[in-house]
Amino acid sequence: MKFEFKDDTLFLTGFLDESTNFDELKEALEKGQSVVNESYLKVNFSDVSMANSVGILKWLKSIENLKVKLCYSQAPKWLVSQLNMIPQFMKNKAVVESFEVPFYCENNDRELVVLFVVGKDIQIKSELYNDEDFIAIEDDGDTYVIDVLPKNYFRFISDNAEAFNEYLKAV
Repeated sequence: MKFEFKDDTLFLTGFLDESTNFDELKEALEKGQSVVNESYLKVNFSDVSMANSVGILKWLKSIENLKVKLCYSQAPKWLVSQLNMIPQFMKNKAVVESFEVPFYCENNDRELVVLFVVGKDIQIKSELYNDEDFIAIEDDGDTYVIDVLPKNYFRFISDNAEAFNEYLKAV
């Protein structure tokens, strides 16, 4: 896995697994922490194609002593699943700026993955989301419907609504 820090964002590339150099990851996180000071440290996951249980456990260990708040950016579907299953991902009022949402078209049997931006494409709610909160997406004349259960997939937002509202006020 590669780590590159630009401005206020740490870009991750590769696989988050046992081959990841977690000493380098900790260094990158500490560098980011010193640059953003009291603000949010963005961590861009767009080029992290997968993570296994070892990588996830080591990630959680790497972030447990951070003093800044994390802001996950361009979170892939696998990360959204982890955010919903493992509360430690969202510790210290961490938030998600943007994340992938899968849609499906029965007509052409294709999936369309859409990047949602919190506060723009999805509003923050403290109660669970439901199917009626999402309208279908049109693409090339085909209708795509959301391919996840909103109350489960977006739970990381509703469970942390206060932190998300605080983040949106700060940016």
